[in-house]
Amino acid sequence: MMPDTLEFLAAARQLLATAEKKKSKIAKKKAIRRSLQQMRRVIKKISKSVEKKEPLNEENEESNNLDAALNDNEVVLCKFNIVVTRKDVRRLCPGRMLNDNLINIYLELIADRSKQDAMLPQLMC
Repeated sequence: MMPDTLEFLAAARQLLATAEKKKSKIAKKKAIRRSLQQMRRVIKKISKSVEKKEPLNEENEESNNLDAALNDNEVVLCKFNIVVTRKDVRRLCPGRMLNDNLINIYLELIADRSKQDAMLPQLMC
């Protein structure tokens, strides 16, 4: 083979390698774009279902005061083998730290919801 032919083959190989890298990058970008579009659809669906909260009226304030007088250890919810008490629920107030029960029940609810709705991303616990 002639030196010009070898140089041409080397340049062609390098060009093919560059094209493959660009093709791979484009495929990754398309996959990310599809994933973002799916996330946007999910966020839009979730944001539609979020209710706007109204300020407390007198009746709601009375029930809040009554709730404060009740037993902290009373079981409010028992689902997925996780027990949530009134004390746990009170931790949902602003400025309070969450505990393991609240985080675990929330993750289980998300996993259960993702199993029920095919539009939501799959979650494995």
